[in-house]
Amino acid sequence: MGELEREYVWFRPMMETIAQRLLKSVSWGLKMRLYTGAALSTMDLLSDVYMIHTYVTTGQHEAALGLAFMVGLCLLFQLFLAWIQTHKGPRLVMLKEMLIVLSGTKPGVDAKRVADGNEQAEHAAINPELEMTGTRCFELVFESIPGAVLQLDSAGRRTAIFFCMIMNGALLLLLRSFSTALLTMVDGR
Repeated sequence: MGELEREYVWFRPMMETIAQRLLKSVSWGLKMRLYTGAALSTMDLLSDVYMIHTYVTTGQHEAALGLAFMVGLCLLFQLFLAWIQTHKGPRLVMLKEMLIVLSGTKPGVDAKRVADGNEQAEHAAINPELEMTGTRCFELVFESIPGAVLQLDSAGRRTAIFFCMIMNGALLLLLRSFSTALLTMVDGR
């Protein structure tokens, strides 16, 4: 075992212990992040509904239809995830989950479940953290990002946002690759 590996073997358990203690002592931080994200997500849905109304009343029917399609697609995928999560359980539970999705309160309900540390239900296909992550991914891919691009007025601004999104994705991929390479070097695998 090399010198770096000996240092890493000693260092890793210490850092894991410190991280676990910090996570236990600052649960308010996790709850604050979860609830803030849920509130922003719900406000995003409300702003989209307002923008659809504004587009319709100002005669911009194509924009209203586009935004309504994106919101509908997002809700459809969230309903599908709710069905996957509850189809093996009681029908009343499935109905309740689908009503939560349609009411726009799914982000808050997911955040509460994760913050409370709820375990995976017997009939559920995935745990609450993964369910919340899936819901947020559907929202980002099908509604938030396209909605933001659609609501920009000029083609130049849309192009700039599109370029920034590509650069952001490329930088995230680069960071993940670099982190994986560093971990591989440290682990010796």
